[in-house]
Amino acid sequence: MDETQKFQCNGDCLNCRAITDRKVQWQYCAAQHTYNSMRMMEAMQMSIVSMQGTIKGLSEKIDDIQNSEAVAIDTEAKSEMPIFPANEISQMGSGE
Repeated sequence: MDETQKFQCNGDCLNCRAITDRKVQWQYCAAQHTYNSMRMMEAMQMSIVSMQGTIKGLSEKIDDIQNSEAVAIDTEAKSEMPIFPANEISQMGSGE
């Protein structure tokens, strides 16, 4: 009986490499892994470039917000509290 087995990759490239009759298959798998890694790196590079533009835009917006922020309390302005006359305060006197 001459049975030809069809090769099925089990994902264990190191053990596949040790078998000399599968050297061509190992080379193909190595080339495929390299190609997939290159495509992944290219996709990552495109994502990073896209994120750099987004980060730059957000940084500019943050700077604009910080530079145009309204001041709720001006600590540098020296304003005095108004002094009310004593007769206008209801808590003073005999309570009448």
